[in-house]
Amino acid sequence: MIDSFSIALALGPLAIYLLVIGYLQSARRPTVTTGAQDTVALAIGASGFVLAGPLVLFFPTMAYGMLGWIVWLMLAAFFLLTLLLIILTMRPRMVIYGTTASDVREPLLRAARSIDPGARLEGEQIWFPGVAASVRLEVFSPHDTPQVVPQMQTISPVFWRRFVQASRHEIGQVENPARSKGAGMLLVALVILGFVATQIAMQPQEIVSGFREWLRL
Repeated sequence: MIDSFSIALALGPLAIYLLVIGYLQSARRPTVTTGAQDTVALAIGASGFVLAGPLVLFFPTMAYGMLGWIVWLMLAAFFLLTLLLIILTMRPRMVIYGTTASDVREPLLRAARSIDPGARLEGEQIWFPGVAASVRLEVFSPHDTPQVVPQMQTISPVFWRRFVQASRHEIGQVENPARSKGAGMLLVALVILGFVATQIAMQPQEIVSGFREWLRL
């Protein structure tokens, strides 16, 4: 049977992640984030399952016996370096919360033309003839979060950063047409948080002892 501490540790970060994403989906104005920021948020949301599962199963007990708390620093460094490697090898990506694909096409085109006046929208692609580059708007269903990715495998970081900044400015001026899209996520997050809070309130001693055992104190 899973103990209360493991439940709280696994579900706590997930609930916070769902709460933040649900808020962004329900906000009055859309929010533009980069793929790196979105990946970091997802890693934080999934971190509880890693801490309560694989970390417990594969904890280096022998190394902890010799090095003590330094092992925790090494594990934290390993986690951060792994996350950094994933981010550095990812293709650039822009994620837009709190809107739909049909409502971001025009703001994205305005943002593109503020960088390259000759930019044009063709279907789901925006072409930048001045820099011989293009980006694609990706959405897999009407309820999915719109994403923008470069068509080329390599793209100038300076150009991409300028486009993200211009997109934030233009998209930040429109109203969120689908504010109810995040309601379900907010509800799930609140239910999970309520469940975790109940576990902590009903079994505080088990939570404390589980935390001490998890830290190997």
